[in-house]
This record gives sequence, structure tokens and C-alpha cells, in this order.
Amino acid sequence: MKRLFISLAFAAMAIFAMSAFTVSANGDCEFTLFGSAQEATDPENSSNEVVLIDGDAGSGGVSKDLPAGTKATDIDNQVNLKYYHVAPKTCTLGSPRIQLAIDTDGDGDFDGNAFGYVGHAPFGGGCLTGVWDFNDMTDAVGRWDLSQVGGGMTLNWDAMEAYLAATYPNYQILSGSLVEDGYPGDSYYDLITIGDCTFDGDDDVAVGPPTSGEQCKNGGWATFNSPRTFKNQGDCMQFVNSGK
Repeated sequence: MKRLFISLAFAAMAIFAMSAFTVSANGDCEFTLFGSAQEATDPENSSNEVVLIDGDAGSGGVSKDLPAGTKATDIDNQVNLKYYHVAPKTCTLGSPRIQLAIDTDGDGDFDGNAFGYVGHAPFGGGCLTGVWDFNDMTDAVGRWDLSQVGGGMTLNWDAMEAYLAATYPNYQILSGSLVEDGYPGDSYYDLITIGDCTFDGDDDVAVGPPTSGEQCKNGGWATFNSPRTFKNQGDCMQFVNSGK
């Protein structure tokens, strides 16, 4: 079984900043869980480890940086996920979504997002509740909103590819993220694929090290097992301050 190494940090996202930890699979893939996202157990299968986003605790998600020069054609058929909204939660006002950070001119700077709304119709229509549902985000549904980079709001994947290539010949996709905006209720996610990497949560996990005293408070010290476990909050904060 591959081993995931998780380091707690504060991740600056394109539209917000929040606490995060990074998940690496054998060094080949690296995902960042941020905000209220956490590893959890499938509500219908106790042997399956998944990602839980607790909307009552605020926004959260999972992100992955992409190699320099990545185009939409490079990740065709490689952007998908499974989701399970616990009733009565459903898709709401553009949440959840896959968010692709676009650099329009290839200079390495973020210029705007492409939003792909989870569901089976534009703007999250046809979203299911109380069952596991699979979304291929590169399908024919007009789910992609490119309004931040001057495009249409109901494009399918092929139309998005064509628009970006024609409008911004030097564009690149910097990262891909699953994002929830913090609407009340729980949602579970599995088999989150961005590019040629899939995060399913079904791995051995090492958590740490803490990078701030705040992460040690309110029982946070007990969640770490890397580089070691901590006896109490004070022990955790001593490590943050001294590295020992």
C-alpha cells in the first residue's frame, strides 16, 4: 500500500487562504486538503476511506498543482470525482465545483478561474442527494463557467478547450481544485482525479508536522503523528517553537 505523507501548512488559494495539509502518494502526486476538508470513512462502506467536507465548519476542498504548460487537452478524461451529499444537502449556488486556475498568457501568474459545477446540468442542476454519484467533468454537459476569463458560462469541456486555445494561445492551467463554499451539511468525496493523479483517501497516513501554535490548540496536538506524537498541547507548541 502506498504511504501518504501529510504536512500541515497554511495554503494561499487563488480566492481565499486557509489552513491546509498536503498529501503525497509515493512522491508522484501531491494534493492539498484545505479548510474543513478531512479524511473520513464512507457513510455506506466502513472499509472505504474518503474525504469529508463539513459545511457547518466552513468552506474547504482538495487541490493539486499541475505541471507547467498544462492545457485542457492534456487532462481530457482526467478530471472527475464521486460525491455523496448527506440529505438535505445538495448543490447550491455554484458549490461544489472543480476550479481550474488559469494563467492566460503563460507568465506563471494566476489570471482567473474556470469553474466546473458538479451535477448533471449547467450550474449544478441534476445534483443528487443521499447516494454516491460519479461526475466526469470533461463530459458533454455545459457545466463550465469561464466568465472570469471572458468566456461563456455554460460551456462543455470541448467548448472550453476550444475557447482557451483560440483566445489565449499561451495559456496554461496552474492547478485544479475541488471547492465547497461552506453551505450547511456534510458531503463526502472519493476518487478525486485531477490530471493523471487520483486521491481516494485509502492509504496509510502520516500527519504533521505542526507549523503554528494555533494548530496545537483545541486538541489539535493529538492529531499529529509526524515527526512524532505529542504528549499534550504544550509539547506540540514546544516543537513549533524549537523544532524538538
